[in-house]
Amino acid sequence: MDNLVDTVHGDPLPEPVQQQLTAAAIGLDTPLAEPCGDEGMTTMEPPGLSVTRFTAADGIVVLALRGEVDLTTGAEIQRALLGPDGEATRHTVMDLSQVTFMDSTGINALIGAHQAASAIQGWVRVAGPTPYILRVLQLVGLDTVITCYPTLQQALSS
Repeated sequence: MDNLVDTVHGDPLPEPVQQQLTAAAIGLDTPLAEPCGDEGMTTMEPPGLSVTRFTAADGIVVLALRGEVDLTTGAEIQRALLGPDGEATRHTVMDLSQVTFMDSTGINALIGAHQAASAIQGWVRVAGPTPYILRVLQLVGLDTVITCYPTLQQALSS
């Protein structure tokens, strides 16, 4: 498999993300990741967080977060949740498998994304939350509102 590369910075994507993005992982005949807009994949990196946004072959927007989600990084997540037109996206998967910390800022971002997607008959899914992140989601009951999947593959194929 060729390495998938962040087209903004030219850096290879993390190996777990590359593995989950292969079409073979979910048995698709077409590539899973397609460029979104003219820019392709977009990575935004405030201190402590990397957000990679791309669109899967079936139009689902995937946000792959890596690092800490807190007050200092919440604005980047909010911007990444919006489409190129500044509007909410209809179908979004937030890959939290590489998130090491999340406070109420992350909870609020998920709630806002869920409300915006629901308003346009869409949905938000969470993929790969670590046990710590899943526990945070369970403590506030968000796992009963937003479906959580063990892997990105499962979130995309459900």
